[in-house]
Amino acid sequence: RRHCSNSFNLAALGWSTVLVEPNPSQLKLAQQNQGPYIDRYSEGLQTACYVQAAMTPSDADGTASLFLTADAASMESHLADLQTAHQRSRASKIRGGAAMKGDALEVPTVSVAGLSKKCGLPSRYGLLSVDAEGAGDDVVMNFLNSGSQPEYIVFEPMHTRGGGRTRDKIEKAGYRYAGHVGWNDVMERVRK
Repeated sequence: RRHCSNSFNLAALGWSTVLVEPNPSQLKLAQQNQGPYIDRYSEGLQTACYVQAAMTPSDADGTASLFLTADAASMESHLADLQTAHQRSRASKIRGGAAMKGDALEVPTVSVAGLSKKCGLPSRYGLLSVDAEGAGDDVVMNFLNSGSQPEYIVFEPMHTRGGGRTRDKIEKAGYRYAGHVGWNDVMERVRK
């Protein structure tokens, strides 16, 4: 599902990527799709770091229950303890009032510090794209509070607990609203 990926096209254009995905089958699919485009000329200029984990809004690594929906195409999997009332309501409407059906899988979680160490993240880079189903606002702020300075931030405001306050917090950290693409808000770093 390349058209659903925020990073696939950038990887195909030569950008280095870090992909954190809690669902092992989705991570494997991403590796298969992105793999042929990573450092295809063997120059060592492009890298990819794949981490099978969920981003945690806390400062510590650990584990969490990932609820896997029966319909993988809907991409509605989420961390069970972070699902918001909005997500439950939306999922029920999509399914005509039916509850979501699926299995829970215990997955590792990774903090911003843990991810930075594991993948060797620089403090400045091109794009931070976060789809953390309910924890996105906290994850974005953890990146910014850690000294991370992406040029652009892409996140889904519909799944955040902070709603419009998330955009306000990102703006206070030195970004401006640049637009909306698909489900995502795009924020651009303000250069001084």
